[in-house]
Amino acid sequence: MKNIKLKDAIKKINFDDKKIQDDVDWEDLANALNINNGWDCWFEQERLKVYFIEKWYCTDSYVGRRAYFLDGEFVALSYQGGRKSNEDFDFVSLDLAKKVKEYFESLIQYDEEEFTVSLLDLEEEISDFYHIEYNSQIMHKHAYYLGDEIENTNLFSENHDTNKDFCKVEIIKKHYQSGTPNYFHTVEIKGVNNKNSFTVDCRNLLFSRWSLD
Repeated sequence: MKNIKLKDAIKKINFDDKKIQDDVDWEDLANALNINNGWDCWFEQERLKVYFIEKWYCTDSYVGRRAYFLDGEFVALSYQGGRKSNEDFDFVSLDLAKKVKEYFESLIQYDEEEFTVSLLDLEEEISDFYHIEYNSQIMHKHAYYLGDEIENTNLFSENHDTNKDFCKVEIIKKHYQSGTPNYFHTVEIKGVNNKNSFTVDCRNLLFSRWSLD
C-alpha cells in the first residue's frame, strides 16, 4: 500500500463523522504546553476540536491517535496507547503551539512563559491504515486482511485484483472465551462478497484511519 504525507492524510478527515470526534484532554494538553495550573481545568468551548485518526478500545475508554484543530487549522497530533497512559503531543510548529497555549491561557487567565514542545514533520509519510493489537479493541466493521497465502482463502470477489496481497473483509466475531487458543487476538472474518469465513490473528488485519465502517 502506498503511503501519503501526513499533511495530506490530515485532509482526509471527515469532520462530520461524530464517531471520530472527541473531547480535549485539558490535563495532558496543559502538561504538553507547560501550563502549571491547567491540570484541573475543563471548559465548554468551540474553537479547539479533536478527531481520532486511529481509535480503539482500552478497557472502558477510547484511545488512539488524535488530530487537534484550532479554529479549523491543524495544530497538533497526539497519541495515547492505553487508558492509563498519558496523551503525548506533537505540534505542527512552535508558532501554532504558542497559539494553542495562548488560547488555553485565555480560558484560565494565566500568563505565558517560555516553553518547548515536540514538533511534527508534515513531510512524514503515513499509511491510510493501522494495526490493532487486541480483538477487544476493534471498533471497525470491516478491515483488510494481510494473509501470506491469500489466494487460497476464497475471500476474493470475481473482480478482485489478485496481484494485491490484501483484501477487504467483514469482522464477524471478535470476542472469545478465556482458554481459547490465542483468544486475545483471534477474530472471525469473511469476504465482503461471499459467505466463507475463518479465524485469523487480528494483528494481521489493517484498519482504516478514515472510517470506522
